[in-house]
Amino acid sequence: MTDLPAALVFDFDGTMVDTESVMVDSWNDTFVAAGLDPVPVSVWQATIGRADGHRFDPHARLATARVTPVELARIETARRSDRDARNGAAPLRDGVLEVLDWARSSSVPLAIASSSPVAWVEAHLDRLELRDRFEVLSCAGPERPGKPDPATYRDAAAALGIDPSRAWAIEDSPTGTTAALAAGLRVIVCPGPITMGLDFASEATALGSLAELDPTSFAW
Repeated sequence: MTDLPAALVFDFDGTMVDTESVMVDSWNDTFVAAGLDPVPVSVWQATIGRADGHRFDPHARLATARVTPVELARIETARRSDRDARNGAAPLRDGVLEVLDWARSSSVPLAIASSSPVAWVEAHLDRLELRDRFEVLSCAGPERPGKPDPATYRDAAAALGIDPSRAWAIEDSPTGTTAALAAGLRVIVCPGPITMGLDFASEATALGSLAELDPTSFAW
């Protein structure tokens, strides 16, 4: 009989919900409104999933706009409102709900390992009515470094009480993939619009989306 995985550990941003496209589109619309050129996707790609300081700073770029402080404040307020509206309407990516349903029907525990704050992840899970699906939320914070450090994945496995080598991570970025592999998990990668075309570790299994996944491929 084929063994089921000990757990599935999801990344959140870009993997479950495409908040990454929201971020890029909202900022680039803001740059244009401030008289600046939009930033190429390649610049954003270099920062996606990172929480180690190696990040493009859009706030610093916006501050270079030749507008008055009052206008700059108005533009920034409009950006936050636009971002929040887009995030509030962002759906699950294709195939995510089907995998969550399979895990529940198969009694496979679920966790999230994210570089985002726990309040951000919980707010989205509550909005999507999925909070009760996940036993553990292992998110970056003052006591836990974000990716590419493996801490979020390592701590998720520890909280579940499982051997990480018996679990699968589901990721969308090279940074997150690096973190999951370093923590000892196997990895399935489903790039989103922003991470499509990036180079991923050869140890990861790449799919176009989770809608392509045969859940039996999780098994040993």
